[in-house]
Amino acid sequence: MNPYEPPHSDPSGWRKRGIHGGMAAVLLLGAMIIRFGIPLFMQTSYAESGMQPLLLLLSLIGAIAWLWGCCHLALHFGLSMAWGFFGLLFLVGPFVIFWAAHQKPKWDMAAARRPQRKNEYRGDPDSLY
Repeated sequence: MNPYEPPHSDPSGWRKRGIHGGMAAVLLLGAMIIRFGIPLFMQTSYAESGMQPLLLLLSLIGAIAWLWGCCHLALHFGLSMAWGFFGLLFLVGPFVIFWAAHQKPKWDMAAARRPQRKNEYRGDPDSLY
């Protein structure tokens, strides 16, 4: 045990997942600002000013930040990082992650109730039937 931590600290609790919540908030808000906020301030005609490559790059960076933020959001709620790929559905993605986080205790309880059949006899492997 670390002498600098209080004795009631739980390393598997909120501290372990706390960084993911902060990272998710920063990345999701940053992605929204990059994707929608910056182009609103650049009200020039994009076709005439030659800023299309810059806007394409901003869109790509915003999409990657959004997806990475959704992955951190899934980790924050104790889900697999793969649930973060629902971020590809844009605004539907975080709602799916919230729903899955709400359902996770039920899924864990159902998995614990299922019988383990690893040592069950399944018949003779040399039999034709």
